[in-house]
Amino acid sequence: MDLYEKLAKEYAKKIFGFAYSKTKNFHDAEDLSQDIILALYDKGEELAEIENMDAYIWRVSNYTWSNFLRKNKPMWNTLENAEAYVFARDSQNVEEDYIKKDLCERMRREVMYLSKMRRDITVMYYYENKSGAEIAEILGIPAATVRWHMGETKKLLKERIDMTDTIYTPKKLQIFFSGNANDMSLAGLRNDLLTQNICIVCGKKALTVEEMAAEMGMNAAFIENKLDALLYMNYLEKVGANKYKTTFFIKDAAFVAARKRFEMENLPPLAYAIYKAIKNHLEEIKAIGFLGADISEDALMWTLTTRVAHDYSILPEFCVPFNRTTPMRGDGSRHWIKASYSMGDIKEELLKESKELWDHVRLAGGKAGAHSSANGVCFQQFDPPVLCTRNITSSKDIVNLKRIYTIIKDGCEISEHDREIIAIMVCEGYVRMRGGRPEMSLPFMSKEEYARFCDITKVILSEVIAEVGIDIGKRYTEYIKKYIPEYLSDVERDYQAAEFYEPNAFAYVLYKEGLLHDISEDEKKSVCSIAWEN
Repeated sequence: MDLYEKLAKEYAKKIFGFAYSKTKNFHDAEDLSQDIILALYDKGEELAEIENMDAYIWRVSNYTWSNFLRKNKPMWNTLENAEAYVFARDSQNVEEDYIKKDLCERMRREVMYLSKMRRDITVMYYYENKSGAEIAEILGIPAATVRWHMGETKKLLKERIDMTDTIYTPKKLQIFFSGNANDMSLAGLRNDLLTQNICIVCGKKALTVEEMAAEMGMNAAFIENKLDALLYMNYLEKVGANKYKTTFFIKDAAFVAARKRFEMENLPPLAYAIYKAIKNHLEEIKAIGFLGADISEDALMWTLTTRVAHDYSILPEFCVPFNRTTPMRGDGSRHWIKASYSMGDIKEELLKESKELWDHVRLAGGKAGAHSSANGVCFQQFDPPVLCTRNITSSKDIVNLKRIYTIIKDGCEISEHDREIIAIMVCEGYVRMRGGRPEMSLPFMSKEEYARFCDITKVILSEVIAEVGIDIGKRYTEYIKKYIPEYLSDVERDYQAAEFYEPNAFAYVLYKEGLLHDISEDEKKSVCSIAWEN
């Protein structure tokens, strides 16, 4: 590592702190930090001759800050009245000029955090010199309402300007849903960082647009653009005249740790019972003769374990009764939101407790029970993270898989188009070739074969229940209630307390104990997946 790289690494946080203290804006601070680091880079070999590096970097930072002000003058200077705000002209001490104008700049920034109505009123009154009557006429509201907004805005701005700024770090959520959804993006909730962070800051208490903007250091206009979609989908609700509250629970590190501790302590006896019962009936299952019954026993055991764990977890006796009226969304769909902080955001807290807990969190979850159908075929998929992380199988893949199933079952001649389909499915791991003919790499059952399979799994479940019972769902509900916040609605709290579904955790327990074994990379592409005709 050369001297420049060492300095950049050692001083990166200090340089960003300096940049933020000057710009009071996260994005501008990033730009200024980069300029400072580049300025250091340009010094090259001179750096090795510096005796007091702290003082030198301070001087470079201030000089770069002065240049930054001049370069960005058009963007920073938005007031019409130049006499009210003369910014960084040709002064020999730009820093001194900036200090004199700091209060005005803070005011300008806080105005950006106001809601649209208050922002428009403030700009028209102070920056465009319009009277209250003129503003009322332009906005189509009573003059008294304009006066009320001005009074509230003055109080809010005074409070905000007196506060000490802190840097808001955006967080990434993991978002899944239970139910049906017309829009897989969930109105941006699954992939839009601003949408997610609006829901985060409104999670514990209702906030106004101004409060959200101040909390996130974000222009209120950007936040307002997201609110309609969130309200329409009932992911946010309006509280009173102008506040917003998130309607779903975001699982934090404390909740995740509590849930996973329960799994670690309570799942092993149940997982062993499932494994033993499957083993006792394995040859009977293979004897059904479905396509894919001849895959390796290790791969088949992974698939059967996750499927039987799923069947056990959805038995009526397992589930705790609660108000199961799934929330209605604005687009007509009905689904619960399953939200949690990303692994990166909770890792440190979980590692403080134990590495074993962290390993269980990251390796015992994943997508489970994903169900899709097309062309008369149902497809169910589980993705234990200890083995694989895959996309949900598409309808097109299911249609292609059905065609190959027909080729195998009926001994059809393989056309050129079929060869293309087979090549795709071999690449994706669903199919393998032997002697120039395709074979299934996962269980694919006819309607009759699937009925026989379900009959056997019912027997397996009865043996499991006879050995270890079926009260784990009730015990979990009683245990987890104390970790679910009181500020949630009763319906949401009941759902979170009853929502215990982790088929992949059963498989991880068995893998950790050496009962389920590693499989090949090709097998991982299709493991824990089952298809059947319906």
